[in-house]
Amino acid sequence: MKLLKFPWLVLIKILKFMDTLDIINLFSTNRRLREQYTSEINPEGINIMFSRYIAVIGIKGSRLIDFVNDASADSVPIGIRTIGSITFNAFSRAINDRFWEAMVEDRYTPCLTLAQYFMTIFPKAEQNYFCCDYECEMEESTRQLLASWDLDLFKEKEFKFSVESDENTKNLVNQYCKSNQLSVIGLEDGDYKDGDYKVTRTKNFEDNELPEDSDFLFDRFPDLVYFISYILISGLKVGIEAWRDLIKKWVEEDLNQLVFVCANGVTSLNMLELTEGFSTHPWNDEEMIEFKKKTDFSVYFEQKGTIIRSKSNRKASLHFDQENSIFTMVVWDTQASEKWLSLFPEIQAIF
Repeated sequence: MKLLKFPWLVLIKILKFMDTLDIINLFSTNRRLREQYTSEINPEGINIMFSRYIAVIGIKGSRLIDFVNDASADSVPIGIRTIGSITFNAFSRAINDRFWEAMVEDRYTPCLTLAQYFMTIFPKAEQNYFCCDYECEMEESTRQLLASWDLDLFKEKEFKFSVESDENTKNLVNQYCKSNQLSVIGLEDGDYKDGDYKVTRTKNFEDNELPEDSDFLFDRFPDLVYFISYILISGLKVGIEAWRDLIKKWVEEDLNQLVFVCANGVTSLNMLELTEGFSTHPWNDEEMIEFKKKTDFSVYFEQKGTIIRSKSNRKASLHFDQENSIFTMVVWDTQASEKWLSLFPEIQAIF
């Protein structure tokens, strides 16, 4: 191969500027090149998205291959292509020829299989995010496929399902809430046909510490404030400034739909330092009696806690159970609707 005749540093530069698909095809057909140079190529990250009609794999932050049952009207056939163990009819999009469409019967299995193959081609690549935007009931075969994969290899995950999904689908998502350090959960309004969607986002942190600025909780899914109702934290170090930043966002009403925050593994927390500068005072049963009817939260009514107010005088309470190493924030006067509040028993079962 002529490429191998170039000096090593020159060849590395050539490979780094090549199109991702060209590199994959090149490495697929030349074992010597793959064995000698894959460790030098870092395509930044591998991303996967599942939806009702399509499965997408992306590299370098852009779409690479769309797995579909039927090609788009504006696509052009380019023949049979094989990448690793996957063979498919390939189409190039007329509007953007930098990615392919792969026409297949099963959209999801080849997408995940290809991601695994890419990791052998690009061992330095990170598996950045996995998104399952499934706005309908998931087929059993797809659910079993996802259950068989360790999706925690991806840094960030998003699952979007109908609130009417069956227990198997809910359990699939809940297992990632339990195994990840951070989970945020909320609802998105759907149409009259499919109803509302429960959105769950999960993440683990390499340094096991929550960033101080919660705007950066998720790199791929930054629009937390528009839907977030529940925040669950497990086995993650949270500094006082990170807690204060989160509380400040609620006080300033950036987190309008927030209902509940729960963190376990909190061994120490200075409540005076945490609440300094905020409008707080000790629990008062008479003041909070209007919320006693919220029976799902009755345990926190009995625990009392520290009352904190938002800038529009909405009420929440902060609770630190030092014996069990649990910190909770309950928003009693939330702007979230009843359908958002109705998720709490399901959320409670996770922690």
